[in-house]
Amino acid sequence: MPVSQRVVQVCLFLVAAIAMLGGTLQISQVGLPEPGAVRLGYLIPELLLPVVIAVAHAATSRHASHAAA
Repeated sequence: MPVSQRVVQVCLFLVAAIAMLGGTLQISQVGLPEPGAVRLGYLIPELLLPVVIAVAHAATSRHASHAAA
């Protein structure tokens, strides 16, 4: 795997960790937002976006390795 792809992987991991841990910490200090729909509005993208980015990156990496072969 090229160094540039490894850098992207590390950055994606950091973004995912920041999103997940930051939201958790903000809920510990501030409390849950009201009404409950607002809480879901924050939670769903915060949990899904890092997963979508990681899956897209994995698919791109697989495609690049197949193209190089």
